[in-house]
Amino acid sequence: MTAERRHVLEGNLASTASMLCWATTFPVTELLLASWDPFLLAAARLGVAAGVALLLLALFGEPAELLTAPWRSIVPIGGLGLGTGVLLLTLGQAHADLVIVAIIGTLVPLVSALFGVAQGSERIGLRLGLAIGLAVAGGIVATGAFSERVAFRGGELLALVSVVLWTWYSRASVDRLAMLSDLTKSTVNMTAGALVIGTAAVVALALGLVPVRLDLGGASLVQLGWLGTVAVCLSMLLWLRAARLIGVTIAAMHQNLVPFYVMAMALAIGGRVEPAQLVGGVMVVVAAVLAQWPVRRG
Repeated sequence: MTAERRHVLEGNLASTASMLCWATTFPVTELLLASWDPFLLAAARLGVAAGVALLLLALFGEPAELLTAPWRSIVPIGGLGLGTGVLLLTLGQAHADLVIVAIIGTLVPLVSALFGVAQGSERIGLRLGLAIGLAVAGGIVATGAFSERVAFRGGELLALVSVVLWTWYSRASVDRLAMLSDLTKSTVNMTAGALVIGTAAVVALALGLVPVRLDLGGASLVQLGWLGTVAVCLSMLLWLRAARLIGVTIAAMHQNLVPFYVMAMALAIGGRVEPAQLVGGVMVVVAAVLAQWPVRRG
C-alpha cells in the first residue's frame, strides 16, 4: 500500500471513529440540559476535555511543545473558533429542535468547500459538487426520520453560526498549526477554548446574566465526564488527524453519518431501524467514496 493510500485509509478511519464519539454528544447533552444552564454546560464540558487532553499530552506527547506553540494564532482559533462554536452549539441545542440542529450539521462539507474556494485552495468541480450535495441530502434524509413534527424555536441561527465557526476552526488548525502534533494541536485549542468561555461564564455569573443552574450529582458528573472525555476530547483528537490527512471538506462528509450512528445506538438499546436512516447513511457513504475516487490522468 502506498503512503498516499495509507493516509486516505487512516484519515477515513479516524473521521469515522471521531464521528462515532461525537454522535454521543447530542443525547448526553440533551440529558444534561435538563439540570444545567447551557452556558455553564458548554464551559464545563470543554473544561473537562481540556483537562483530559493536558493529561494525555503529559503522558504520551511532548509537553515542551506548549512553550513553542504559536499562541497568538491559537487564542483566536481555539478561543473563537472552537470555544465560541461549542457554546453556540450548546445554546442552539437548548433552544431548537434536535432534528433541525442535526440537519444544520450536515452543512459542514459545503461550508468547508466554500471556504476553500474563497481561499483559492479548492475548486468545486462536478464530482466534488455532486459528492457534497449527496452528503448533505443523505444527512437530511437520515435525520428527517427522527421526528414527524419539527418546530423552529430560535436556536437554529446559533447552530448555523457554530457550524461556520467549527469549519473555520478546523481549516485554520490544519493550515496555521501544522507544526504541532495532532495531540498538541487538540490540547492547545481545547485549552484556549475552555479559558475563553470559562472566563465568559464567570463574568456572566458575576453580572447575574446566567442563572446558577448545575447538577453535581453522581449521574450528572458521569455524563459530564463522558461528554468531556469521549464526545469532545477523543473526538477532537481524531477529527484533527482526519482533517490533516484527507482535508476538512472530505472528512466532514463523515459527520453526516452522525444521525445514522445515533440510530444504531438506539437500535442497540431496543429501538428500531427507519428505512430513511439506512438510505441516508448509504447516500453519505457513497458521497465520501465519490469525493475520494482516484482520477485517472493521461
